[in-house]
Amino acid sequence: MLQMKSAVVFAVLAALAVSSAAAAAERAARVDLNHGYARPDDILLYSNTVLRAPVANEVQSEDIAYSGSTRITAIRATEVGQTQWAIPSVRSGGVGRNFATVRLTSARGFGYHYSIEIWGR
Repeated sequence: MLQMKSAVVFAVLAALAVSSAAAAAERAARVDLNHGYARPDDILLYSNTVLRAPVANEVQSEDIAYSGSTRITAIRATEVGQTQWAIPSVRSGGVGRNFATVRLTSARGFGYHYSIEIWGR
């Protein structure tokens, strides 16, 4: 009887360890973009949510361009929902400039869902 209880406890602990490792891998797989620093007195220059559905065996990309007269202090691209292993990057401009182009590139066979924010002062 004691061996059976020990086996059950061991099985439960093993299942918890596996689910904990899977959750850690999920957090590690997220790729967010954080360039610069937005202070409390900065203003939100641009905000948008970009959603692209998956396409079988395709890599998709999209450029989000911003141009204005205010100097950019921060660019954020935050993945929304469950990770899809997309990669955001700044292609041109950026912090210290008055323009920026952010590219979102999906993993093969996946889409993406990102919230884009550009801050300035």
